[in-house]
Amino acid sequence: MKTEQFNKLNLLQRIKLVKEKATYIGARENMSHFIYLFALDTHYVEVFILKNLNQIQWVELQHNKNIISEYVSKVNIKSLFE
Repeated sequence: MKTEQFNKLNLLQRIKLVKEKATYIGARENMSHFIYLFALDTHYVEVFILKNLNQIQWVELQHNKNIISEYVSKVNIKSLFE
């Protein structure tokens, strides 16, 4: 799916697409959101859930390497080499 196609989808369509086709990678959080990263085709998608309502607020493509690296820093591959 191209970026332009994804951006034309409404929130419910984006949620459905992530549920059906994306692969979970990791999670992070900030003061107000739990944020989950998924791989979808050649893209990364973040799902933002409001902590106080436990409700998805938005779903967006993520291209920022600094943000994506926040997930990578939590991955522990050491056990794969033991």
